[in-house]
Amino acid sequence: MMNYLDVLHHLRDSQAVIYTGNAEADCDLILDELKEQKEIGMIDAEFYQQAFRAVMVRRAEIKKKST
Repeated sequence: MMNYLDVLHHLRDSQAVIYTGNAEADCDLILDELKEQKEIGMIDAEFYQQAFRAVMVRRAEIKKKST
């Protein structure tokens, strides 16, 4: 199962570095980047789904900490 760090490593390997200083905004931008990579064929649907889940888990952790 893929985790958030795996997603960040994938993005780094594809030369996409995302850091805004806001963890929730980072998650949004990461999801946008993954969607774009899927659309142009850099990643397949299975990879996208696993990465999407990992980012959503991270987003939930961030929201839980902020409440």
